[in-house]
Amino acid sequence: MKGTGCNLLVTGSVAPEVTFHATRNLFGADQAKTPRQRLLACTDLEPPANHYLLTGYEQPPERVTTSGIERGVTTVDSPIDHTLTSQSSWLRSYQRNLCESIADIDASVDGLEPSQFRLAFLTLRPILENDCSYEAGQFLRVVTDVVEGVSGMAHYHLPVANESPLVEECIDHFDVQIQLRNPDGGSAETRWRFPDADTITPWHKL
Repeated sequence: MKGTGCNLLVTGSVAPEVTFHATRNLFGADQAKTPRQRLLACTDLEPPANHYLLTGYEQPPERVTTSGIERGVTTVDSPIDHTLTSQSSWLRSYQRNLCESIADIDASVDGLEPSQFRLAFLTLRPILENDCSYEAGQFLRVVTDVVEGVSGMAHYHLPVANESPLVEECIDHFDVQIQLRNPDGGSAETRWRFPDADTITPWHKL
């Protein structure tokens, strides 16, 4: 997956610090010859960028946020369904900004090497809960294709139960579901589910 590009769905109703830990691991350490190119896509979570880096790495990831993009729904006296129009417009604008940022990063290093680009998406919940399934699916299809096009590794947080219906609605867009849990407040654990192969790993410490 590192060689060809991959998209990972991170799920689990866990404390934010557990998901932050998972992102630090997936962002990875810098390589001597090819420094990581990291990007944070923020929709509803915007903690400090350097919070996601392993200790000792000073260059914070670039951000793509929803700042300046209208997410609300305007109510007007019209028979037209403006809810879909408003939500779709916001999603298209955010998709465009995100894809342009990936293209700019690729151009800035004169072509990304496999797994050099890392994307963390925080979070998918506003998209999957507020947009129709067609618009959400189209967004995911475009973004995941762009990530694979630069042989990057992207992970998308969806802070819901690992067996949530929201997971099954979007799982076809991802190579792996990374499940998180924090049983009884103890050590956080993770396991990987490979939907295409109908395979799941044992739980192990995160």
